[in-house]
Amino acid sequence: MNNSTKMAHAYFSISQTMKSNTDEILRILETEGPESPEFQRLWVERDSAFLSWSNAAAALREMPLEEALMVHRQVENMRAQIG
Repeated sequence: MNNSTKMAHAYFSISQTMKSNTDEILRILETEGPESPEFQRLWVERDSAFLSWSNAAAALREMPLEEALMVHRQVENMRAQIG
């Protein structure tokens, strides 16, 4: 697996984690509220996932344009596969 493929998989995985976390946070807010331990745990996970996403985005900006475009295409292909 080359660097652009690794980057695409990491970026896609982090994006999916953020989406799942957002869905869980919304569900917990509706049922338990922001003071619940579950909400607090999810918020810590969200901070960690956001930091990982931010680091991946920064690394993507540092890549040569051609390689960054390849990563972008791979991420879009992964998104299209899941619908």
